[in-house]
Amino acid sequence: MTIKRIENSVEGAVELLLSDYKRQTKILNYLPEAEVFRDNLIKKTDYLFNNGSGFAFYEDNTLAGFISGYKIKKYFGSANGVYVPITGHSVSPEISDRERYYRKMYAYAANEWVKEALFSHVITVFATDKSLVDTWFDLGFGNRCVDSICVPSELDAINSNITVKMAKKEDLDSIDTLWLNLQLHLNKTPMFMPRKPEPIQSLKEWLEDESSYLWIAYLEEKPVGFIKIEAEGENYITEHPTMMSITGAYVDELVREKAIGATLLNAVHKFLIDHNYKLCGVDFESFNISGNAFWNRYFTPYTYSLARRIDENILKLLH
Repeated sequence: MTIKRIENSVEGAVELLLSDYKRQTKILNYLPEAEVFRDNLIKKTDYLFNNGSGFAFYEDNTLAGFISGYKIKKYFGSANGVYVPITGHSVSPEISDRERYYRKMYAYAANEWVKEALFSHVITVFATDKSLVDTWFDLGFGNRCVDSICVPSELDAINSNITVKMAKKEDLDSIDTLWLNLQLHLNKTPMFMPRKPEPIQSLKEWLEDESSYLWIAYLEEKPVGFIKIEAEGENYITEHPTMMSITGAYVDELVREKAIGATLLNAVHKFLIDHNYKLCGVDFESFNISGNAFWNRYFTPYTYSLARRIDENILKLLH
């Protein structure tokens, strides 16, 4: 194994990333073809390699694997950290034991990152690569965020007593409380995600984008839930023009178990079908109990973002 400057490894890295993605299309065969992402991957990988912190590993002058991430200040708390996106790592399919190679790469990278006092490590991996997910689990990582996908279709489990309308800017004041409760929900157990609530004005500004849409559910003329979509989500796959992503949803806790969420999702799916979108995505926290149960009912996970927090006291022992 030879470790080289990662900035000079973009071309080989993109080939490995495309190979990884092609394996996903064999499992989720409705995913777009790999080649449509080539130019986008080149741009993203080049930017990451020149602005992040990473390492390229060569065997006999051939790129065997790489790992690279963005340095982030105060990442999930007071500690600085590093985020390795789905475009930030891969191991050649020619390597006989990919999991063992990943362990070697992470051991090297983690040592360098900890020396820089980067203690929160997060990596996004394909969810269907179970052996690799298990490898990161063994390395001390746990699930935090899920990207899921589905083919839009009309749902059966809807509530005919619920009225769903696509919202205009002037409708948003009526969901001010729901918007606040969504943000406060993430502060609660077991999520414990500290959020400073954003005013409804931020949602109004978001809706001004021509690729942003929001639906409101009404029960007896009272707003009881909403769901919103936009053109892009959390990774390069969501940027495909035939895909839209759900980026927020909430149902009043007092009226749950009335299929309000499914009724809202059905409205989204009908819109996507009518406008010739082929895929619908969503990302959510794995430890959001209600959200996890709902989204897993209708979507298939395709990436996990796994997190590890290293005890910063180790730095005293390394010097």
